[in-house]
Amino acid sequence: MKSIRLLSVGFAVIAVLFAGLGYITAQDTAATDLQATSGIWQGAVTLIENWMSALQEQAAVIISYGIQNMDNDGKLGLEMCYALRERGVAVTYITQADYVGAPYLAEEVGERIAQKMAADGIEVITGQSVAAYHSEDEAVLDAVELADGHRISARMALSTIGVLPTIDVIEDHGVDIDEESDAVLANTQMQTNIPNIYAAGSVASVNGYIAHNSEQEVEQGRIAALNMLGQNEEYTPFHGELNTTLYDLPFAYFGASSEEKWTWEAGQYDYACVFLNNGVISGAQLPGKAAEWGEGLFESQKSGETVDTTQLQQMLAPSKA
Repeated sequence: MKSIRLLSVGFAVIAVLFAGLGYITAQDTAATDLQATSGIWQGAVTLIENWMSALQEQAAVIISYGIQNMDNDGKLGLEMCYALRERGVAVTYITQADYVGAPYLAEEVGERIAQKMAADGIEVITGQSVAAYHSEDEAVLDAVELADGHRISARMALSTIGVLPTIDVIEDHGVDIDEESDAVLANTQMQTNIPNIYAAGSVASVNGYIAHNSEQEVEQGRIAALNMLGQNEEYTPFHGELNTTLYDLPFAYFGASSEEKWTWEAGQYDYACVFLNNGVISGAQLPGKAAEWGEGLFESQKSGETVDTTQLQQMLAPSKA
């Protein structure tokens, strides 16, 4: 058996998947200026729809290195799990991370996401990477082989491994690079080890922390610019304020994580993980219905006031309804 030569069908597959979920409609395509190519598009859609129907009798694997960035990478893998499951495809989710959503999500939050996926029939494999793809005829995928030698039969494999910083233009000029992430090492003022050279955004590692979304990247750029102008500003890592979806669960988060945390469970998937720093809320991760209940937590975090367990419970009072 030989390793398969991979062929990417790109956004066409994703378009069909989301069409099946109702995100792309006939009205959407009719409203565009693509009438001249509608025959080609329809032919491609028909071809992939037929292939997706055949895939329902096979299986798919989603490969992730974990969630490093809430803008894309591992988060997209969870979305594709949901889309494929909605199309009736058996799905296996493989992540090299120790738990779903690591390192970005708190472990307790990642466990809830994994539980929801498992309840929907998705097999979740953690702490594993893919070693090889196999095909009997070098035309279609037959199996994925894991690092431990275990093989999983599959007709589709989607890799959502994220991106790495592009450092080609500077790596030979003495700028210090983090060997693990390939990011440029910077201090809290966004300065590198070379005078007058600054790094910001997902290319920069600030004391081991890499920006996880566009809000953080913009803030790093602002701090770098002010310091270039002679001011003395420092960047403090934070999650930002974001409402999104993980798999099919609503998810909200803000602020920064910390070792000190308080958790609240209102239901199997309705969960609050609140990060604290000497009794002051520094951030929170809120999956499920808890995503709707975070306003009080957010306002408290902005005020900088200390809170106790009773106050935290009162902020999440809607969970009792």
